Amino acid sequence: MDGKLVAAIEEERCRRLKHWSGFPASAIRYCLAEAGVSLGDVDYVAINQDSRAHWWRKVAYAMVHRPSWRLVLDRIRNRQKRLSVSAQLARLADGTFRAKLIPVEHHLAHLA
Repeated sequence: MDGKLVAAIEEERCRRLKHWSGFPASAIRYCLAEAGVSLGDVDYVAINQDSRAHWWRKVAYAMVHRPSWRLVLDRIRNRQKRLSVSAQLARLADGTFRAKLIPVEHHLAHLA
């Protein structure tokens, strides 16, 4: 809040399931409650994947290693899930979600 971290939690901590991956609704609710705000008060949401990061390196790798169609389809499905994040946040916010989504390269997100 105003440049300061006020809350952070892993969704797997809330759900008590190791390596859980999916939309982190419980973690979002916890962080909002800790900050004393609603999702409608949030201006920016960082998403821990930037599909544009290292794009040329990914293309070069795909050209050399020729990934299976199963892997390609899996990556496309994963990207589609990421595109629906704003819709999931809007559902969580009862329609008051207006924040801007900011993609962050995966490893940089870990550092943060």
